[in-house]
Amino acid sequence: MIVLSRVDRKSKSEEFQNATPIQHLVLDGIIDQPELLSATFPDPQWPNWSPLSAEYEAKKFLCRELDVFPIELKNLIGELTSANFLKFLEDITGMYGLIPDPHLEGGGLHLSTEGGILAPHTDFHIYDRLNLYRQINLIVYLNHDWCVGDGGTLRLWDGRSRENPPKEVRIDPVLGRMIIFKTDDRSVHGFTDPVSTGKVRKSIALYYYTAIDNSSFSGDYTTFWRSDRDFVERISPRQLLYRFLLQTSRGFSFLAHLVNPRLGLRWWRVRRKQIQ
Repeated sequence: MIVLSRVDRKSKSEEFQNATPIQHLVLDGIIDQPELLSATFPDPQWPNWSPLSAEYEAKKFLCRELDVFPIELKNLIGELTSANFLKFLEDITGMYGLIPDPHLEGGGLHLSTEGGILAPHTDFHIYDRLNLYRQINLIVYLNHDWCVGDGGTLRLWDGRSRENPPKEVRIDPVLGRMIIFKTDDRSVHGFTDPVSTGKVRKSIALYYYTAIDNSSFSGDYTTFWRSDRDFVERISPRQLLYRFLLQTSRGFSFLAHLVNPRLGLRWWRVRRKQIQ
């Protein structure tokens, strides 16, 4: 179903490396018969959906039990985790030794019903279950007849940018579109435009890891939810305490990263070069 011969790897690698505000790549026309995949995607009444948190992921559902996926979607995920596709990802991103997750932690099939959103966030970096480090997110959209104004538009921006508002890119979740982006402590993403009435937003999400951590701090064990001008959180004492504890936790994670003996002095060398 995936036709890699349609992609000029050299030019797309350059596009990925030079993309702003974070490294990303949008690919259209790489998947054959996306209409079939969309038609076999489970509807909201499917009994295997698990609802996600009400506030940050309103009206969003997930399934990561590969054994219950329709065979067409299972085969697609098999291709997206194959050695051939991993080589393609490495050629595009310049990140080598990529490892797919057989457990589909946080990934698999995603569905958002009308009114659904995904609040801006950065993802967990340390995957404790397999002792791996998250590097790449891949999303395939399977939304038939999706139009501008139907909501669910993916937004990407640099969480460390000092611009206000930060520069962002918006990507519509149209049928057969694949997006690949680097995920770390700065790659904020989500969709805050609610899915419109009568629409269902369908996607497949896969994450790729490495066995060696990055030289710079790229996050810890926790998904870090952000607020922005389009997503207003309810400010309460409990919410303020949550933010304080989360920031404190990330501060300790950053210090632990600096003194990690497995990394040696790599961070300091990279930082010195940046200053020079």
